Order: sequence, then structure tokens, then C-alpha cells
Amino acid sequence: MYIQFTGDFKKLIPMGYKFSKLYASNYICYHKDELWIWKKGKELEIADFYSRSHVVLQYLIDHDFVVPNEYNLVVLNQETSQIEDYERTKHSDMYFFGKLSEEEMEQFYKRYHRKFLQKEMIDALKELYELKLIEIKGNEPEGFSN
Repeated sequence: MYIQFTGDFKKLIPMGYKFSKLYASNYICYHKDELWIWKKGKELEIADFYSRSHVVLQYLIDHDFVVPNEYNLVVLNQETSQIEDYERTKHSDMYFFGKLSEEEMEQFYKRYHRKFLQKEMIDALKELYELKLIEIKGNEPEGFSN
């Protein structure tokens, strides 16, 4: 699954997105507040969630674009591809510091991806969603995957 951009790329610049050509292949991209909209594939990526960006968007849609904790912290369980409600005693690496072996800490980092979502990014996603410029699609776009 992925997030497809369904709008007109020309309308992104007036909305505050910046145009870039990236990598050796000159991939065309528009970006704003850790949102990356790739022209090839018409795919939107959220921060560093890459191919799991759709999980974050669905979570925000389900929660009316409000993260239910004071830090806007989301925790992606990479084994289940689900967002979990943040619990310090389960998701904080600082809580486990000195309590777990190096191998156990590596497993912790492989399992959980924590990210503080900027309010501006959440608002930008909400705007794209409400304007019906993005939608979650079933398969990755042809010829484009990360």
C-alpha cells in the first residue's frame, strides 16, 4: 500500500511546497514539512516512514489528525506495521538504557520506529487529505518503490 497524490503538481508550489530534482536520475519531488511528493509514481512519503507512510496517514485519519499524546509522538511497530499508543515503559530507549543487553537494544531499534510529528506536517497532511489530493492505494505505483 502507498499514498497516492491525485492532484495537479502545479498547485503544490502556491501551497508552500518546494520543487527539487534529486539523485542521479533527477527524480522530481515536491517537499514541505517532511512530506515528500514524488512525481514519478505520484507517491507521497511521510518523513522517514517511506513505504509505511500509509500506516501513519491511516492512523492520523482515524484520529482526526490528532496524535493522542502531548508530544505528537507516533510509534510504528515495524514487525506488525501498526502504530501503537506511546508507553514510556515499552517504547522509550532511555527507559531501557542499562537494563538491556546490546543485542536486546538492537532488537528494540529494529522493532520500533519512533517519530515526533511536527504540527505543521500534520496540518499539511490534513489539508491534502481534505482537498482530496491524496488517497491510500492498494499496490505500489508501477516502476517506483523504495
